[in-house]
Amino acid sequence: MENLKHTKGEWFANNCMVTINGTFNEIAKCHSLSNNNCLSLEEMRANAKLIAAAPDLLEALIEALPAVMELNGEYQEGWDETIIKIENAINKATK
Repeated sequence: MENLKHTKGEWFANNCMVTINGTFNEIAKCHSLSNNNCLSLEEMRANAKLIAAAPDLLEALIEALPAVMELNGEYQEGWDETIIKIENAINKATK
């Protein structure tokens, strides 16, 4: 993950805010700016947790891709759609 450009460090969901390394360095705030489409507190917190997990999820996908490709080639077929989903998610996060 050395070539990735996102902010390094451990990300944390702190209520509706995503911070880095347990400090108040904000990565994102998860709240609704519109009065018409307000998000619930539960949804805002869930969004913050998902964003905070993003670097770990990306790392796991990058590490899993070769194994899934090997499964598709040598041991068991039918992983084509999964491989495409993994590649699309990695590309969405890095390109």
